Amino acid sequence: MTREEILQEIARQEELSAKCEESNYDMLYYSNPYDREIIRLHQLLIFVDLGVEWREGNPGLILIKDKQGKEYTYALRSGRWKVTGKSKWYYSKTPKQFIEKYVGL
Repeated sequence: MTREEILQEIARQEELSAKCEESNYDMLYYSNPYDREIIRLHQLLIFVDLGVEWREGNPGLILIKDKQGKEYTYALRSGRWKVTGKSKWYYSKTPKQFIEKYVGL
């Protein structure tokens, strides 16, 4: 995805989120998946702005390779990451901190 495509998708998700809010205005608790997708897209936009090469993994996850060829899985919404193939998850402060400290691109 390019930056423009991500921005268009954010605008579309914001419209869907507003419709969801309207249809659930009388509910005390409800799920709004469009808000969660907006958060994911904003995080993805940071990776695009940093110039990181990535590919999509499972929903909400992206896969990033470092210079040595090691692949990382990054959860866009939570900021957690792991080495692909391993089971231990770690926290990162921001996508930029993750890239600078672990991926090194």
